[in-house]
Amino acid sequence: MKTYINISKLIFGKLANDLTIEENKKFEKWLKEDPANQILFEDIRNRKDRDLRDAKISLLDKELIWKNIQDKIGLPKTRSIFSFKAVMKYAAAILIPIAAVYGGWNLYGYIQGEINNPIAQIKPGAPKAQLIYGDKIIELGERDTILNTTHNSVAVEINSGGIKYKKDLSNPKSIEFHTIRIPRGGEYFLTLSDGTKVWLNSDTEIKYPSVFNEKERCVFVQGEAYFEIAKDSIHPFVVHAAGLDIQVLGTKFNVSAYSDDDFAHVTLVEGKVFAIEQISGLKQSAVLEPSQQALISKNGSQELVIQTVDTDVYTSWTKGKYIFRAEPLGQILKKLSRWYNVEVFYENTAAEQYTFSGILPRFKNCETFLKLMEKTNSVKFEYTENVLIVKNVK
Repeated sequence: MKTYINISKLIFGKLANDLTIEENKKFEKWLKEDPANQILFEDIRNRKDRDLRDAKISLLDKELIWKNIQDKIGLPKTRSIFSFKAVMKYAAAILIPIAAVYGGWNLYGYIQGEINNPIAQIKPGAPKAQLIYGDKIIELGERDTILNTTHNSVAVEINSGGIKYKKDLSNPKSIEFHTIRIPRGGEYFLTLSDGTKVWLNSDTEIKYPSVFNEKERCVFVQGEAYFEIAKDSIHPFVVHAAGLDIQVLGTKFNVSAYSDDDFAHVTLVEGKVFAIEQISGLKQSAVLEPSQQALISKNGSQELVIQTVDTDVYTSWTKGKYIFRAEPLGQILKKLSRWYNVEVFYENTAAEQYTFSGILPRFKNCETFLKLMEKTNSVKFEYTENVLIVKNVK
């Protein structure tokens, strides 16, 4: 058994071009020992369905795959020492023949799946929103909307890619606030009149002046948004979120402040921000440096916590994917429920605390991601009438 596992490591490394000189010698020796080894390696490397397999297997945390193999072939429960720099995309092809020898676990057959599985009906979100000003409501994004208009000394350009404000040379007659409301299952892109760019996530609302004409550039956010602030040393930019106020001059950051979350946080990618919490009544504050996050719990201690984080985890949604790293299932499914516009029901709330890692493309169906989580033998999912049911199988 140990021989097969060692060979699997070498095959992983060879496919990823990640072998040391010594490891490569061992691999070449194994390859020449038996013509069947050459045939096996070529079969793994040249599978016609590799793209489908790669996309699906890459979603699952390497440790969860390893744990499942351990359960199936009776290995001691130790951490995997595979090199996973670029090899996860080949995992299915290697694990299939090894698992077939030891216990008949057929991951390939599993991945092919049931075509008519109800979970396949869960569709990803798309760009859509409502623009609200005065007594007018304009639907955005669901179809190509092209509108060029000048209103209150600001030019507004709307198309399928987003909405853009351009300040007119003349002074506005009055300050008028506009609101963009993103439904569950939607996202949208906004360029404010000062050039600030804003990515808006599902179930989010932002309120802003059509043109900035005060000492401070203020906007109000409930939900999640990623900002790239246009630099203006004279007019600070202030984001008022649920539980946090963020003051900046020019920077890039993500703010998450959903009303149904237990916390609010701001994550700094570039520049510097001054964060002030508005929950405890103490107005705790902190200046953030890049890769730092300020987090405030709405319950419990209500202490403003500053921590260093991987910003990609918190901003990946703006790049068309979700990255989860040892994240509780409850938080994962809350994010997915907003984007895929489904409700989530737990038969046993203990499952909310199970942690998972993986990457999910935002514009793909989530069926594969959920199915791979099921392979950890900890949870099972059922879908009916727009409700995702989570069953605890531990």
